[in-house]
Amino acid sequence: MNETSFNNNAASMQDNQQMTLLDLWSMCIRRWPWFVLSVLVCLALGALYILKTPPVYTRSASVLIKEDAKGRSIGSDIQSSFSDLGLVTSNVNVNNEIINFASPDMMIEVVKRLHLETEYKLDHRFYDRTLYGSSLPLTVNFLDLGNSDYATLDVVPEEEGKYTLHRFKLNAGDLDKETTVSGAIGDTLETPLGRILMGAGSNPGVAPLSAPLHITRSGYYSAARRFAGALKVGLANKQATVIDLSMNDVNTQRAVETLSMLINVYNENWIKDKNQITTSTNEFISERLQVIESELGDVDNTITNFKSANRMPNIGASASMDMQVSMEANREIIELNNQLSIARYLLSFIRDSQGKLLPADAGLKESSIQNLINQFNTTLLQRNRLVESSSEENYLVQDLDRQLESMRGAILTSIDNYIVSVNMRLASSRATQATADARISNNPQQA
Repeated sequence: MNETSFNNNAASMQDNQQMTLLDLWSMCIRRWPWFVLSVLVCLALGALYILKTPPVYTRSASVLIKEDAKGRSIGSDIQSSFSDLGLVTSNVNVNNEIINFASPDMMIEVVKRLHLETEYKLDHRFYDRTLYGSSLPLTVNFLDLGNSDYATLDVVPEEEGKYTLHRFKLNAGDLDKETTVSGAIGDTLETPLGRILMGAGSNPGVAPLSAPLHITRSGYYSAARRFAGALKVGLANKQATVIDLSMNDVNTQRAVETLSMLINVYNENWIKDKNQITTSTNEFISERLQVIESELGDVDNTITNFKSANRMPNIGASASMDMQVSMEANREIIELNNQLSIARYLLSFIRDSQGKLLPADAGLKESSIQNLINQFNTTLLQRNRLVESSSEENYLVQDLDRQLESMRGAILTSIDNYIVSVNMRLASSRATQATADARISNNPQQA
């Protein structure tokens, strides 16, 4: 009995479900024109959106971070010398260059050189068309606006070679709407926005202006932020030192020139950093030349006195050998004294030059110390560039400060050890010279 009741209920539920689906289908069929109309409206809105949205193009470039003769990227000698101490990671230098490319200072310089703060647009059928470079029929230069001022105006062509400027706005505020200014290419016009210089476009073959030209001048900083937002910087490969740059823009020529100028600014900054090291080295060498000049006079006097006090005997091969040994020992003493003087001078210079670049070639015949100085200079330059694009609180800057402090201590320790080594060699050379001189003094009596 229960089983029969259950089957009846199941059949009743199935009939209800079938009736519900049939009812729904009937409702949809009766209202099919509305569904068709909805689809058509959505397609029309989508097509209108596509037509009114200007196309955005992407241009890209790659930059190879140069490497030195040992195969390490410039400024990364620390990686090989201090990797065991855990002070650096494999791609820290390339990552610093990525941050440098994306820094606001570099993009502001690009904006100033290419005049990207001024944008020119023409009315298009569905959207405003952006003009730049070779497609510009004319240019305007705002002579009296500040770096952060925002201004707009319209340029309307009139008769042959004449233009009317109107609809002036400054910092989002409307000026006198009735004001119009007329002029031609090459004129400096007095306008509500201050003096404006009208110039010709860079391409003489471009068609003359035939429709109103909308000109927007934004501040350097806001323009730099806008173009920095369209820039993408990344590594081509985690094991490579190639940086990929890409720029999204509605104008392909502007994107290409922006990337090219960004690379040029980067190269100029790199050369400037290298010149700073060279200048510091030249200053150190100039100071050393004055010291060496006085030391050479003392050395000449020492040699003269030595020859006078120890008359050179005219003896055989034994005397010649003793004299040669004595002369070699004397030359070595002079060289060691010079190295000792340089090391002490360099030690004092490093202790008194906190936060400054160290001389890259001080004249020490100890390659390990020179390598440590080169590594210190490169890391200090990286740290200074990073501070310019961020702040002292950046964890990368703090990490580089710790590296610099450790390297400074290593350099001072190496120079102290070198001074000890030179003193030991100097004592040995003096003992050798004393022995040879004693034999030379005895040679005349023996002869």
